[in-house]
Amino acid sequence: MSLRFGLIIAAVVLVSPPVVAQIQPDGTVGSQVRVEGDRWVIEGGAQRGSALFHSFEQFNVGRTPVYFRGLEAEQIFGRVTGGARSRINGTLGVEGLADLFLINPNGILFGPEAQLDINGSFVAATANGMVFDNYEFSANEPNEVPLLTIRGPVGLRYAQPTAPIQVVGSGHNLRTVDDLPFTPFIDPGATEAGFSVAPGESIALLGGQINVTGGVIAARSGNIVLGAIESGNLTLDDFRPVYAQNVERGNIQMDESALLNVSGLGGGSIHLLGNRVGIRNGSYVLNQNSGTSAAGFLEVDAAILTIEGLAPGRDELDVVRSGAGLRGFTSIGAGSHIQIEADRLNLINGGGIGTSTYGVGSGGDINLAVGSLSILGTLNILNGTPSYIQSLSLGSGDGGDILIVASDTVRLVDGGFLGSNVSFIADRPTSGDITITAGSLQVIGRNPNSRRRSIVFTGSNLETVSGDVSVRANSIEVRDGAFLGSYSFGLGTPGDVNLSADNILVSGFSEIPSPTFANDRQPNVRILTRELESPARLDFSEFRSESHLDRTLVASLFISDFNEVEDLNVSNTSGNIQIDSRSLIVRDQAFITAVNGTSGEAGGIEIDTDTLILDEGGISADLIQLGRNAEANFGGNIEQGYFILKRAFKVLSVAPANR
Repeated sequence: MSLRFGLIIAAVVLVSPPVVAQIQPDGTVGSQVRVEGDRWVIEGGAQRGSALFHSFEQFNVGRTPVYFRGLEAEQIFGRVTGGARSRINGTLGVEGLADLFLINPNGILFGPEAQLDINGSFVAATANGMVFDNYEFSANEPNEVPLLTIRGPVGLRYAQPTAPIQVVGSGHNLRTVDDLPFTPFIDPGATEAGFSVAPGESIALLGGQINVTGGVIAARSGNIVLGAIESGNLTLDDFRPVYAQNVERGNIQMDESALLNVSGLGGGSIHLLGNRVGIRNGSYVLNQNSGTSAAGFLEVDAAILTIEGLAPGRDELDVVRSGAGLRGFTSIGAGSHIQIEADRLNLINGGGIGTSTYGVGSGGDINLAVGSLSILGTLNILNGTPSYIQSLSLGSGDGGDILIVASDTVRLVDGGFLGSNVSFIADRPTSGDITITAGSLQVIGRNPNSRRRSIVFTGSNLETVSGDVSVRANSIEVRDGAFLGSYSFGLGTPGDVNLSADNILVSGFSEIPSPTFANDRQPNVRILTRELESPARLDFSEFRSESHLDRTLVASLFISDFNEVEDLNVSNTSGNIQIDSRSLIVRDQAFITAVNGTSGEAGGIEIDTDTLILDEGGISADLIQLGRNAEANFGGNIEQGYFILKRAFKVLSVAPANR
């Protein structure tokens, strides 16, 4: 236990008053508290139909367990009307099957010894009142409960300033096999501690701010909701808050190995709703599905969502505690889908979002609707886990798709990782597709410590199949050693790469490739753009034994600085490169090649352009075909078996390139 957690625990114990004074009814609804064996029992109250109401001047739980008795109730509502927050650092329970609602507008603290012994669901809120169809159960203006049937509840009413809800603990003990990243956790249910409800039930914490510092909250195959509300009214839909337009949101922070866990035999959803949401320093939002039923959703709705691993200077050998993220795993049933809506989404220092299947079940999809997305590299030197968005298949089930819609920029820097890959041979699973629609896509550089490159890719292994990569943006930039494409190893099949942008820049030892490394079909790379500039390498390379390769580049193409557009083939059948462009410029020792690596025979290059300029650049192929009324200025090399010129154009050759 760290010094920080030790001080927090000591403070909770030292400031807690004797148990007798911890629960004090306010006399408004007839609540009574008495000792029964080793526990305190809350009886009486106002019964209205299936609803039971209690009201307290103060409400705290310490070493002696406290139970609500409501065997005939379906819902129990408790309000705290005094001026102090509630401290729960022991067992809070319900005798019977009722759901329990606790509201205290002055705040609620759940300490490291807090436990729930509840067969139903649990809602804790710092609202000023709970609103029903025909009544408000107010904590600010305590009143009697009317002698009529209460229907609801409909929602909660908040008025500024709204107090926070805090959950404090010593952190989870999650671990993976051999401490490997991106693999399932070993028995995630073993880390539940006591702050949990019965399987299939819900926990909702709805406060002005929500701070989970080392706390572990669990609802096996159930639901967990964290909602931060500064002011306004919200409705409850099956324990999930539905915000009205006038709601001002607060912040949510998960820190110091905090955990929200709905892992179980299918089902299970987690919802985070706030202004600024932070998941940091070994904290996770988790659903690991070990059943046959489909898992639920992991959802975040925020203005700014930041997922951050350990900060610099806090290196941790444990790969789990050094990261942070939203994770969905599955074995048999379908996995959790992850859905995020945010103005800004930041993944930093090994923070990430991932879905994985390690059995026959299909992995969950990842759907992001954001203003901007930043995936910022790897700063943890000891284990080098990158910041990531990943869909992974380690079994025979297909991987989930990744869909990103960003009104502004998607940016991967210093080793940021965005990938969908598959590595198991049985039943030939397929990795998910990656589809990005954005104002701009920037894939930049390598991490200065780990040397990992920034990468956007789909990948396959053995006899598996890669998904496709599709990007539609105003501009695409891949530079300083970064990678954008699809690949395969073994007998795997790479996916297609489709890029559509007004401007595309590839520079600085970066690549837009689709390589394979054994026998299978060639992928297609389609680039639709007004301008493609490559003072780097467009390495359209392939190692295969048969089939056909098409490469299409539309609009203006600039290739320079000792680089190539290349189709490299080790078979007897070379591939082809198609270039459809208003202008094509090859300069500064650059080359366009279609080369057979075994026999030395070149493939075909078809060029349909208005203007072709070779300025100390070269073209090498078995067939070079020029179309349209093109004007060509050759100040470089043309190496070919035969050369076909169509229509009228000029050929000028000045200085050949040196390779």
